[in-house]
Amino acid sequence: MKNKDFIFFDRFTTKKFLLFGLGVILFVNIILFPFLPKALGITISPENILDLKFGYNKTDVFNIFNNLREEGRQAYKFFDLFVDMPYLIFYTFYYVVLMYYLLKMRNVNTPFLLIFPFLIGLFDFLENIGILILLKQHPDLNVKMVFFTSLFTILKWSFALLTLISVLFLFFFYGKKTKN
Repeated sequence: MKNKDFIFFDRFTTKKFLLFGLGVILFVNIILFPFLPKALGITISPENILDLKFGYNKTDVFNIFNNLREEGRQAYKFFDLFVDMPYLIFYTFYYVVLMYYLLKMRNVNTPFLLIFPFLIGLFDFLENIGILILLKQHPDLNVKMVFFTSLFTILKWSFALLTLISVLFLFFFYGKKTKN
């Protein structure tokens, strides 16, 4: 793939950066996300994290926020603002670079696939904003806000799946491998 519009990504399409990025993503998902709440002395189980669900309704949000209590809701706000927001910027950039690298490596000229990681990041950002608003509204949750936040979560996971399928397809099946 040779496109002057994407020349910026060339400087990041090194194996060193791709391995570093993979290491960061694994660290965040395997170590940081599961253990940071415990290190802060807060118990938040995966079933109490809206970000990990594939859709929810007002009753779900109300029950989850009640189960978290005030301390857990404050930790959720902290986590969304200071961990998940910076992380979504990193992983969005990483997945764009990874897809760009695979497109270039396989000599495939379909740059529209690069939109998928951007859409994951966009919908994750909108989801986080929605969750922060819902945390502020609790216990008087707005049903429209719950609907749109849930929709952003569904769209985030949908584009994450499309990105994963695209990456796997490019990695294993598509095109002629070129020297990099």
